[in-house]
Amino acid sequence: MVLDRDKPRMLKTIGSAQIEQEIKAWGSAAQELGVWLLLGSGSVDAGDGKVWNRSFVFDPSGKVVAKYDKINLFDVTLGGGETYRESDTFAGGSEAVIVTGPMDAKIGLTICYDVRFAPLYSALARGGAEIIRRRRHSRCRQGRRIGRRCCGLARLKRTASSSRRRRVVSTKTGAQPMAIR
Repeated sequence: MVLDRDKPRMLKTIGSAQIEQEIKAWGSAAQELGVWLLLGSGSVDAGDGKVWNRSFVFDPSGKVVAKYDKINLFDVTLGGGETYRESDTFAGGSEAVIVTGPMDAKIGLTICYDVRFAPLYSALARGGAEIIRRRRHSRCRQGRRIGRRCCGLARLKRTASSSRRRRVVSTKTGAQPMAIR
């Protein structure tokens, strides 16, 4: 379920049998450790030559209790003809997701560029989210190239403050998944 900038290579590696095997392995890890586990971003076949950028939440029994497909895709044209078009590779999700997590906390799920869209955060707040969790890529090349932090913490603070919600930001820190006991 690797996210890959090389679309043909990524599409070759996202077979449903492989995804099922990976999901089972992550569920087993959550169960063995007795933790809540958030798999931040993975490629899942959307069935139309595109993929979803999907998060999975596992409970301590290893069951998938929530899935979230990134809604807001990063499409931009920069000076000099440089472009980024996530919509060429990824299908956008259509639903805000709130999961009841550890200590019965209501957690809203988002991924990276979603932070630039306050209506999603407002919908999560109206839906009862007490914490808004956002997976962020540790190297946001697009943000540096366009002269701003597309996934910036300052924007997240403003967005979360306007909806009066706590925020949790996780970033890639090697091969270790984020786990909450």
